[in-house]
Amino acid sequence: MVVTSVPIGGGTSARLTAFSGSLDETIKIWDLQTGKYDQTWRAPRPDEGMKLENIQGLTEAQLATLQALGAS
Repeated sequence: MVVTSVPIGGGTSARLTAFSGSLDETIKIWDLQTGKYDQTWRAPRPDEGMKLENIQGLTEAQLATLQALGAS
């Protein structure tokens, strides 16, 4: 976990923020004053949602890789 001070607006006030990463490939941004997370970041997955029905010419290993990347 990385903790940093992030300025708010143009003033001198700052809020204490933490960033955490997890196995679900997301990064959460935490507001340490409230103890709650503000945002969740996730990298786009171009293969997510791809339909694998009736696809020909791929090996089982290739199909497994596409499924691991989010294809169904």
